[in-house]
Amino acid sequence: MSSKMSNKKDSVNDRMVKWTSLPAIYLWIASSGTVIFYGIFKPDIVLPSVEAFIALIAIIGTQASKSYDNILELWKAEQIVETNLHPSVIESQHEVMKANAEHERIMAIKEMEHQQILALKQQEHEHCLAHEKQQSELGYGSAGGHSHKE
Repeated sequence: MSSKMSNKKDSVNDRMVKWTSLPAIYLWIASSGTVIFYGIFKPDIVLPSVEAFIALIAIIGTQASKSYDNILELWKAEQIVETNLHPSVIESQHEVMKANAEHERIMAIKEMEHQQILALKQQEHEHCLAHEKQQSELGYGSAGGHSHKE
């Protein structure tokens, strides 16, 4: 027995499905497949007693259908339990999404402020260059540079 099987006990539903429902479903699939296979490739075997084969498939299929319905109902019940556990996960994901959105908003504001500062610095720089050019054209050349703050 593997360690996985020894650590996890099968529920009553698991044992019921494993020992009753699955064998009925597998038997129905196997018998239907066999009859169809022989009906296609060796019709002389199936056609003489086709009513008997149909009855066999119908008898097994009735139980298999009920078993399959039960398996689906059990699966749906388990899914409901699992989805009921998820609101906390969904809420935490929502909080993370809100935090990410707020972070992106703040970063966008900081980027805009940064772009404005750069534009102002560029404007000041261009103003200083224009002032220096004007001074040199007037013959006031500044040997020591300009006195404007950068």
